[in-house]
Amino acid sequence: MDYVALFLVGVGIFSVSLIATYITMWNSRDEYSDELVKLKIKVDMLSQPQESLRQPRFDNITHEILRLVREKPLTAREIRSVLGQSREHVYRVVKKMADDGHLERLNTRPYTYKITEKGANLLK
Repeated sequence: MDYVALFLVGVGIFSVSLIATYITMWNSRDEYSDELVKLKIKVDMLSQPQESLRQPRFDNITHEILRLVREKPLTAREIRSVLGQSREHVYRVVKKMADDGHLERLNTRPYTYKITEKGANLLK
């Protein structure tokens, strides 16, 4: 009788450890997914022509962001890596530009921004 009880306790402990391992692996999957997204953005930026990686020629960051998204829709992270500005500064400017109607935020994660007609008129 005691052996059966010990066996059941052992099976219970083993089951709990398997579940804990599964939960840990599931949480790690999300972290790896985030890292893969970051790596893909970096690879995409490296595959762009060297000309697009030049330093901004405008004194105004708004005009430079509009020029960048006029070429193709970009995420705030991609804009930040091209401009070399801080994350907070670029995110704040991009959000303000979207609120003002110069950029349109596409409903994808990470958010992608494209130029609007109002933004294109500002560049002219």
